[in-house]
Amino acid sequence: GRNKRTAKLKATEESLIILIPQYKKLQEQQQQTGNKQTIIEDKTLEEGCIDDDEPSTIVNNTANHTEHSNNSNDNDNKPSSNVEEPANSSLLDEYNILDANLYDVCTALGKPTPYQMLEKSITYNALTRGESNIKLTMTKKPMFTHITLEIGNEHKEEAQAKDKAHAKNLAAQKLLTKLHPYLHAYGSLIRLYEKNADTYKRVRVDDELADIVRAAKKNEPNHALLAKLREEMLR
Repeated sequence: GRNKRTAKLKATEESLIILIPQYKKLQEQQQQTGNKQTIIEDKTLEEGCIDDDEPSTIVNNTANHTEHSNNSNDNDNKPSSNVEEPANSSLLDEYNILDANLYDVCTALGKPTPYQMLEKSITYNALTRGESNIKLTMTKKPMFTHITLEIGNEHKEEAQAKDKAHAKNLAAQKLLTKLHPYLHAYGSLIRLYEKNADTYKRVRVDDELADIVRAAKKNEPNHALLAKLREEMLR
């Protein structure tokens, strides 16, 4: 019920404060903004109080004033919701691609994890490199899980952690640094590939095109891929 959702939201906020020190500062700023708006609304209501003996024209003026104040507050609230998403992206600029806490931070913020970014990177570059598969080998130990990730015969990285998800993403982080040696912040990597990044050039790959690449046989002409590319060029 409602109590369960409230407890879950509170636990998420506490996790964000631990993982991302900047999140607490951002939260305090939003609370200060909300307090200022509350004070303005209270003041408006006080000014709008009238006696029963006053003319009806004053009532109309007060109603119009209150409606205008509410509209202003609504307009003020809209930019704040839009700022939240860029703020989350900017927080990832504080984290190096090899940061050990990166997987937990991405999960808390709802951002693509390192392994998801590795899959996207491989898919986007498969057209030129010809390899779009990631081979995963897992070895479970009593205290940790060991993961090995391989991309063709070119790249191979290993990592170990308390569970499969953390180990897999740690290995993916190492591969991402090899594939993008010019990038250091994880936020920069996300903006490079994320379709909804407004200030950076969008990297778009059709899902159908990616499936054709994955299904292609090595050392053979990919006629389906050529046909799809020709179709896209004629649009």
